[in-house]
Amino acid sequence: MFLKYLPLLFLLAAPVISGAQGRDFPRDTTYSIRIAYEKIRKTHPDVSPIQPGLPEGVAAKMDVVYANLNGRELHMDIFHPAQEKEEGYPGAILIHGGGWSSGTKAHQVPMAQQLAKRGYVTAAVEYRLSPEAPYPAAVYDLKAALRWLRAHAADYQLDPSKIAALGCSAGAQLASLLGTTNGMEKFEGENGFPEYSSAVQAVLNIDGIVSFVHPEAAAEGDAASRWLGGSRTERYERWREASPLEYVDEKTPPFLFVNSSFPRFHAGRDGLITKLDEFGTYSEVHTLPGSPHSFWLVHPWFEPTLKYAAKFLDNVFRNRHYDFMVSQDGTGDFSSVQEAINAVPHLRKNRTRIFIRNGFYKEKLILPSTKTNVTFIGEEVEKTILVYDDYASRENRFGENIGTSGSSSFFIYGDGFEASNITFENSAGPVGQAVAVRVDGDRVKFENCRFLGNQDTLYPHGKDSRQYYKNCYIEGTVDFIFGWSTAVFDSCRIFCKRDGYITAASTEADKKFGFVFRHCIIFGSAPEQSVYLGRPWRPYARTVFLDCDLSNIIRPEGWHNWGAPEKEKTAFYAEYNNSGPGYQPSKRAPWANILSEAEASQYTLETIFEDWDPSISSP
Repeated sequence: MFLKYLPLLFLLAAPVISGAQGRDFPRDTTYSIRIAYEKIRKTHPDVSPIQPGLPEGVAAKMDVVYANLNGRELHMDIFHPAQEKEEGYPGAILIHGGGWSSGTKAHQVPMAQQLAKRGYVTAAVEYRLSPEAPYPAAVYDLKAALRWLRAHAADYQLDPSKIAALGCSAGAQLASLLGTTNGMEKFEGENGFPEYSSAVQAVLNIDGIVSFVHPEAAAEGDAASRWLGGSRTERYERWREASPLEYVDEKTPPFLFVNSSFPRFHAGRDGLITKLDEFGTYSEVHTLPGSPHSFWLVHPWFEPTLKYAAKFLDNVFRNRHYDFMVSQDGTGDFSSVQEAINAVPHLRKNRTRIFIRNGFYKEKLILPSTKTNVTFIGEEVEKTILVYDDYASRENRFGENIGTSGSSSFFIYGDGFEASNITFENSAGPVGQAVAVRVDGDRVKFENCRFLGNQDTLYPHGKDSRQYYKNCYIEGTVDFIFGWSTAVFDSCRIFCKRDGYITAASTEADKKFGFVFRHCIIFGSAPEQSVYLGRPWRPYARTVFLDCDLSNIIRPEGWHNWGAPEKEKTAFYAEYNNSGPGYQPSKRAPWANILSEAEASQYTLETIFEDWDPSISSP
């Protein structure tokens, strides 16, 4: 593995003077990954330098020319997910540090590669440094790079409406200036593609100042003077002009700050955040305790910097605000879902959001009652799969059958659980009772989820549990939605795999509502007229179908009494305004009900759930 990267590592380690396309230009080589590492390890002997390595599933195009200035070519290294995506991926340009006079785009390659692995189009960008061209040449170059990327967005599956600027140290100052001068003509320059925007939609500032004239920036001296063409006293207006803090307004995009333990390197930060707060613009600040400047170039600080960056981009560009990430490829906080559950503080009042990357997670999961207000967010519903294969007749270590409840792939005891974009599965096959999810917690909500199994797929178990299923897919064979809870299924697709029964409610006598299906589609591969809407597992079972589309798989009589005529007197089974060939009200079992409009109007979320409104997004 080391030999694979040796040529590039040598390049990173060795100071090099070279020309570009035969045209020589002055270059300061006093700042490199190796030099930063050697300096840092004097006080932190356990550090190690970062290394590039193209991740699986990431495509790369190196040294792409984005501008030609009278024979002086400027380059970028581009990384993007190899998998095609119709709507494109968000992107970021990465800007290296080095006091505006040194450093190379190679410094940002490891970060660019790892962000590309997480679903971003990234470009590590070369720009002119002070030995070659003073301010504002670097700003013009980076704005040109942004315009070039938008002009060639289709070549790299880039979403041109979502591009961030990520910079480190001096590169962070430049990234911040890009973000605060969106649309300002004086900073554009003339380096190509003027018809495209150079705006950025987010800024990631990794230990860089945002003001040269703020009192906190008193330490800025020689490096800034060389870049800005004179000292602060001599060129005060230019120092102020190059300060991002001067331009913050209501159009400024969200900001992330990741800082070292040295206050010098976040001059003006707090003032900028105060202004963002005034405009209601999102920002984050993270400080890495005990870290030196250039922490992003060495382990162990590269990893938390990467995670903060990825989380911020996910939040801003994908509306994925999360506290933990689960990913099987090692890019998240945990590689298993149960590990993430275990990390949630007990009885937390605030919501804990767990983002789960695509993957097949074979785990028997338990969300304890002390893990409250937890949210699972899947990357893609058909590719984020939580699965196990237990079944009722399987024996435990004592030779006992584990039973229907014990067969569940996921036990949910915590109140306030929510999930979206996830598949929950019991993969045991047609072997009898085999539960995918058992829910005991109250105020539980699923949106755009799938529940896969055969008999007894979904078990709303808690007698005082209220559950809401929105735009979900649920499949099974016999009694595949069963239990005591009050549950509303809103705009769901219910797939019947063979002849059988959709529901087997066991509602308590004192509960007004059991299972309520609203605007659902009932279909499947079962034979025609072979499926019952439900049968009463317990005497007071309550199940209602409202405004549902029933295919021809539904039996004309609709309901079954489970061979117990006495349950016909206590169970409440009803329909209202259903449609489709499976809706034959005149042929329904005589003990079932067809609701009037007035009766059906009582089946609102407010009436069913009382003090809980699942239609309101959780804070």
